[in-house]
Amino acid sequence: MKFDGKFSDTTLQVITNPSLLSFIIASIIIFTLPPIFNRYKASIAGQERHQENVNIYYADLDNDGISEKIRIDQTSVNVVSLLVFKNDKVIDQWNFKGKLFAANQAFCGDIDGDGVKEIFIFTYNDNPRGEGKKVFFHCVNPIKKKVLFLNRHVVDCLPFDKETAGGVYPCGFYDENKDGIKEFYFSVSAGYARQPRSFFVFDPAHDTIYQSSQSYAPLEERFTFDLENSGTPDFIYATTAVGNFDTSAPFSDMYAWLMVFTKNAAFRFTPVKIGDYPSWSTAAPFIENGKNFIVTMNIYLGTESHSCSISLFSSGMRKLKERQFLYSDDWEYPYLYYDTLEKPKYFYLIKRNGSIEKFDKGLDVKERKNIPPVSATMYFPLDIDGDGKDELIFQSDDRDNLIVVRNDFSDYTLLNCAGAGVLRSCSVKLNGADPPELSAPFPDINFLIRYQSNPYFYLRYPLYAGIYAVVFSLIMLIEKGQKHRVELKHAAEKRIAELQLKAIKSQLDPHFTLNIINSIGSLFYKQDKEKADYIFGKYSKLLRSTILNSDKITTTLENELEYVKNYLALEEFRHDNKFTTKVSVEENIDLTMQIPKMLIHTFVENAVKHGLKPLEKVGSLLVAVSHSDSSCTIRIADNGIGRTRAKEISSTSTGKGLAILDQILDLYQSLMNVRITYAFKDIVGENNTAAGTEVLITVPAVQGEW
Repeated sequence: MKFDGKFSDTTLQVITNPSLLSFIIASIIIFTLPPIFNRYKASIAGQERHQENVNIYYADLDNDGISEKIRIDQTSVNVVSLLVFKNDKVIDQWNFKGKLFAANQAFCGDIDGDGVKEIFIFTYNDNPRGEGKKVFFHCVNPIKKKVLFLNRHVVDCLPFDKETAGGVYPCGFYDENKDGIKEFYFSVSAGYARQPRSFFVFDPAHDTIYQSSQSYAPLEERFTFDLENSGTPDFIYATTAVGNFDTSAPFSDMYAWLMVFTKNAAFRFTPVKIGDYPSWSTAAPFIENGKNFIVTMNIYLGTESHSCSISLFSSGMRKLKERQFLYSDDWEYPYLYYDTLEKPKYFYLIKRNGSIEKFDKGLDVKERKNIPPVSATMYFPLDIDGDGKDELIFQSDDRDNLIVVRNDFSDYTLLNCAGAGVLRSCSVKLNGADPPELSAPFPDINFLIRYQSNPYFYLRYPLYAGIYAVVFSLIMLIEKGQKHRVELKHAAEKRIAELQLKAIKSQLDPHFTLNIINSIGSLFYKQDKEKADYIFGKYSKLLRSTILNSDKITTTLENELEYVKNYLALEEFRHDNKFTTKVSVEENIDLTMQIPKMLIHTFVENAVKHGLKPLEKVGSLLVAVSHSDSSCTIRIADNGIGRTRAKEISSTSTGKGLAILDQILDLYQSLMNVRITYAFKDIVGENNTAAGTEVLITVPAVQGEW
C-alpha cells in the first residue's frame, strides 16, 4: 500500500490513544532515569591516598574471614618494602634489595598447608658479572613473621634495557608431587630482554626451580585446565606475536603460539602456531559431553593478507574448526572469557565496543548482549559480593568509570572514577560478617568499593507504574482541557455564525430581494438587457457568496471586498446612482488574510443607509485598504449627513448592527486571539458642519507579511 502522507481516521485514533501515548512518554522518562534502580549497585565505601610508587592489595592470610592489607613500596632506588597490616595495625615490615619486578601485585598462597598464606615478592638487580639483570623472589609468612626464602635467584634477563622490562604471571599453587608442600607455578615474560620467556615451577620442599625449554614467545595470556581429565592441571598459554626475534629463534615471537605445559615445566605437546606477526592472542577452555577443548582467538593487526581467527582445538591439540574474519576497530584487543567456577559449556567474546557474544562448540553465536565500551588493558574476575560467583571488573574505554558485570552478563553497573588514572589491579577485602569490598588501586589512590544487591531494585516496578499513572492522568487532563476548549470554540463559532446570519438578514430580507427583482424586471421591460444582465450577475454573486459561506465564520479579505463591491453595485442601481463608490487596495496587501465575515460590509451598509441615502446632493463612498508593519487598516469614508443628523432623522435604525458586530469581534478575539478594533471619526466641513463619517478598522498583522 502506498503511503500518501495522510493517516486514516482509524490510524489517527490508535496513535493518539491516551493509553498508547502514556506508555510511550512513560517509557522515554523511565529510559532517561538515573541508574538508581539497577539490580546491583556499586558505591565507594572508603579511599586512601598514596604515592605513585605504592601498591596496595588485600588477602585473607590467616583464613579468619578478614583480609589483611598488603602494601608494597619502592621506598628508594634499590629497596622494596613489604608492610602487612591487620586491623589497621602493622604486623611487620620486610625490606628487599632491588626493584620491584612484578609490578602488578604480590602473590599469596599457603604452600606448607598450615592454614596461613605466604607472600611472594619478585625483585631484580643488576647482574654483577655482566650485562642484563638478575630476577629474585622472596617469600615471607607475615602472620608467623617468618622469612622462608630471601633473595632466591630465579633467572637472568639478557639484556635489560628498560625499567619496565618484564613481568611475572602466576598460574597458582598445587601440590603435584604429593609431598604436602605446594609448588608455585608461574611464567616470566621479559618485554625488551631476549630472555627469559619461560614457564617456571618452584618446589619449596626441595628449594628447586624448574624452567621450560628455551622459547622466545611471550608467556602472558594463560589459564589452568585439566586438559586430559588426569587429575593434574595443565598450564595453557596463547602467546602474542610482537616481532622482536627472527623466525630462526625457537618458537619465535614472529608467530603466535598455543602452548601447554605440564607440572614439570615441559611441553605436553609441540606448540601449535595460531597466528603471524603482528598479532594478539588469547585462549579459553571449553567442555561438552565430558570432552575438553581449547578455544583460541588470534587478532592479526598487520597490513598483509592474513585473517583473524577463532579456532577450536581438541585436548590433543588437533584443530577441529576455525572461523576466519577480517580485522576492524571493533576487534582491537578483545577478550575470551569463561566461567572458572563451572564447567564452561560456552565461552564469551568481549569486544572493546562493549559487544558480548556467546559461542558454542560450533563457533556459532548463540546470544548477544552489550555493556559500555571497555579499555584495552585487562579485566579482573573476582567474587566481590560473596555469592560464590565471580564478577568481572573492567575500566571503561574513556577511563571515567569502573564497570562491574555479572559473570553471565545479565547485569552491569557503573562507578565513576574519572581522573583516577589506569586501574592497576584488583583484590577482595573480606570484612568478616560485614559485606566484602573491592580494592581498586590506581596510581595515587586506592578505592574500597561496596558491590551488592540494590534494595531499591524492586521499587522500580511501582515507580514505573506511578510514572505511567501520572503521565496518563496528565494526558487525560490535557485531553479534557482540549475537549473543553474545543467545546468553547464550537460554541463561539456557533454564536458568531448566528450573529452573522442575524446581521445579513437585512440584505436578503423579502423587501431587499423583491426590490432587486422588480428593478431587474423593469430593465427587461425597458429592453435594457445588458444592464439587466449586469445587475442580475451582481445579485447572483451576492446570493451565491452568502449561501456558500453560510457555514463559515471567517472569510478572506479578497472575498469580503468582492462581496462589498457586489453589494455597492446593487445599492448604486437601487438608488439611481445617487452616490458613487470606490474600492482601492494598496499593493502587497495579503488578500488571503482571514477576517470575520461581514466585518467591512457592516460599516459599508451603515454608510449607505444612514449617511448617503438621506443626502440631497450626490454622495461618495470610499473603501481603502492599506498596511503597515504591524497592522492592516481598512478606511471607510463617506460624505453623507454625519452620524448626529442620521440619528435625528432615522426611524428604522436600532443600532443593533454595531452591537452584533461588537459581540462578533469579542468572540473572535477569544477564539482566534486576534483583537480587531474600529473607530469612528466625524468629518467636519465649512462652518463646522458635518461633512461625512470615517471608520478606521485595524487588523493586527498576525497572519503573515503584508
